[in-house]
Formats: sequence, structure tokens, C-alpha cells
Amino acid sequence: MISILPHNFDSLFTDKQEKWTLAQTCMNRLSKNFDITETSKPKIDDFYILASKSKPIYFSAWEVKKQEQAFKLCLVQFETSYTTANQFGGSTHTDTSFYLYGQLKIKGNFGTVLIRPETFGDKITELFVKTEVDFELYPLFSYKYFVASDELEPLIKTLPTELIEFLEKINGLQIEFRNQYCLFRLPKAMNPEEAVKLCLIGIELDKILNK
Repeated sequence: MISILPHNFDSLFTDKQEKWTLAQTCMNRLSKNFDITETSKPKIDDFYILASKSKPIYFSAWEVKKQEQAFKLCLVQFETSYTTANQFGGSTHTDTSFYLYGQLKIKGNFGTVLIRPETFGDKITELFVKTEVDFELYPLFSYKYFVASDELEPLIKTLPTELIEFLEKINGLQIEFRNQYCLFRLPKAMNPEEAVKLCLIGIELDKILNK
């Protein structure tokens, strides 16, 4: 069984203990469903879906494997600061959050591509200016996902049909390609069920992208 609890766990405040306990619960669940071994930390800080976060204060990585398929799972903890105001002035507080990311090295090279759930704001923007790649042969995919790329037209021809059809079945996934690597996450990954779902997605992505 994988243990990720810090040595000073007993001395932490209750809210931080609860977050570490949830992260440990997620890893326990994954250990029962997949072969997991600790591995080197991949370089993921250049990815856009990570760029909005602050510098990680905790970062561990494991190889998740099921039969012949595998990918790297990253557990990242970020610290954020916020200010509260009252009649006597204000004070600054810090909070921490865990996120799970999957990272995969792939055989192909799609350049720089971001695929994320499309929002209402994206649809409005598209009425006035072309900002994304549209896949006319896959209307459900185009409806569900916002796709941005450094090379719009070539992407339509190079993105595997199997990947598009797989993503049509998934809700909420963010996936970003940077040359021969991709990073992906779900919005509620720090939850045992969502953690398992993320790993199943990673296994399937490896099967599709590394045939």
C-alpha cells in the first residue's frame, strides 16, 4: 500500500489533515485497481492547464499500469493565498488543494494543442472571431470540446479518429498536447471515484495514442 501522509501529519490543523486523508484514500483505491509504482517526476510546469496554479508545494509521481498500458500519475499540491476584510482591516490566509494529473509520452507529435470542455462564453466568442478548430465530421465532439492549436488545419487531419470518438464519451476532461507529451485531468479528480476514472482514461489514451 502506498503511503503519502507527511511525517508531521499529527501536528497539522484539522482541515489540512482532512485533505491529506482524502488524498491517501484516493491512492488506496487506485492501488486496489491498478499496478502502481513510484517513478521520477515528469516536467509538467510548461503546460497551460497547470500555468494558472502557483508553484507546487508537494509533487509526487507514480507509474500506473494495467496489463500492457501505462502512464504517469502526478499528485500535486498547490498553496493559494486570499485576503478577508473586516471592520478592523484585513488579513491574509493560505489554503492548499490537491490535484491529480495524468502524463503520457506518445508516439505522434501534434504540436501544441489544448482540448477542454467548451463553455457558453466560447460559443459566443466563436460568433465573432475564429478561435478554435472545428471538426465538422464530428459535431458532438465540436459541441462538447473547445480545441485550440498552433496549427489549426493540420490538426484536423492528424488527430486520431479513435481519440475523437473516445473523447465524445467523456465529460469534463482537459487534455493538452505539447509535441510528444500530453497532460490531462478531470475537474474533480481528488475524489476516489474520479481518481479511478482518470486512471482508466489514462490507460485508454495510452492504448489509442501509442499503438
